[in-house]
Amino acid sequence: MLVDVSKSVRLLAAAYCFAGVSGCASDGGAGELAVVGLVIGAASMDSGALLGAAAVGTGLMVAASMSGGDDVKTNTTPSAPSPAVVPPVTAPIALVTPTTNTNKSVQGSSLEEFLARETVAKYQGRSCDYLQLSLADADSLIASTGPIAPQVGRAQKSAVTESLKDRNCPTLSPLAGRIGASIDTIDPVKAPQLKLPTAGVWINSVSPGSNAEKAGLSRGDVVVAINDNPIKDTADFRLAIGQSAIGSTARLKVWHAQKFYDAPVLIGQ
Repeated sequence: MLVDVSKSVRLLAAAYCFAGVSGCASDGGAGELAVVGLVIGAASMDSGALLGAAAVGTGLMVAASMSGGDDVKTNTTPSAPSPAVVPPVTAPIALVTPTTNTNKSVQGSSLEEFLARETVAKYQGRSCDYLQLSLADADSLIASTGPIAPQVGRAQKSAVTESLKDRNCPTLSPLAGRIGASIDTIDPVKAPQLKLPTAGVWINSVSPGSNAEKAGLSRGDVVVAINDNPIKDTADFRLAIGQSAIGSTARLKVWHAQKFYDAPVLIGQ
């Protein structure tokens, strides 16, 4: 939780063995990080891994939770069962092993583009909770040992700190809600090349037996709204899920198999 930032930093450091600059978090959950995966080069991963993980030589992308998971299911649209019978679960963290693809044409955002996005304007009008969560994420990036992530963290912290001036924001309360999914923020440069929404969060994996899995979510799905509220990034998603009442149902608008559907998901703990 955000009340224990040192725990988040330790989880981030553990994940650096995977990509050197990418971190861990889940739907509202373990780690509480929204991390930038920052390794520059040509993309050489499959469409699932392209937006699901950062790896040396594969490209620059936004990444939040690094979790191994199911393959993307593109042949059928899952149906969501009644959430009343789904028990709450907790999402664990695992690491992704990137896979190789012959598709070399997909290019992600450059470091300069990521830095250019970290402006005060980006955070104007955002809630105190969003700003506090983003500030904690920035501190975690700055504390990393990677050569590039701290640069983005400092740019993010500067923009968020400026946005917090004169706001008198209270400390963010712990985020309790979970659905058992790990998530990444969509890279708006890569997304159109892969025929995905340009804003939202990519489902990188779902935990076996989790509420997310029972609702039909799978690796490769993109969540663009929760309860009709737009989801632009992992902070939006984690706040929407984490602040939902335990036992309530969240309605996720999901892009799957080239079309949208609504997935009711029970909020666990």
